[in-house]
This record gives sequence, structure tokens and C-alpha cells, in this order.
Amino acid sequence: MQLDAIFQERDLARASAMLGELERHAEIRDGFLAGLELDQLSPNERYTINHDDEEIAETLAFAHFYLIHLADLEAHTPELKMAA
Repeated sequence: MQLDAIFQERDLARASAMLGELERHAEIRDGFLAGLELDQLSPNERYTINHDDEEIAETLAFAHFYLIHLADLEAHTPELKMAA
């Protein structure tokens, strides 16, 4: 899953669907990780899990702001076209 793909999407509906998919992926991943015994993993594996967790959390946080931005752009599209 390419996490930053949502930020390349300019259509609000498609970006919103992508965010929903990422949120579902994060929930499923959290459930899977909850079943792991992290102390049985190597330091590299634990580092990778933590790194991925941070990347997913950051993407989710910024994706919500991005959707607000897209909605704002969509709301002002008629005004922007008239100004051009």
C-alpha cells in the first residue's frame, strides 16, 4: 500500500475513499499486531513495526487535513474560475 498516494489524488470522493481504505487497513493491522508477542521479534522487526506505525499515523492525520483542503477547493472552484 502506497501511503502517500492519497496526496496525489485531486478528486474529493476518491481521496475520501482512499482514506477509508487506509483507516480500515490500519484497524486490521492493529488487530494483527495486538496478537503478536513483540518480545519474540528481533530488534529490526520491532523497529520496522514502529516505523510503519508512525508513518501510518502521520499519513492518517495529514490525510484528514488534505480532505478538508480538497473540500475547500471544491467549494471555491466557481469563484476561482471566474477570477481566472
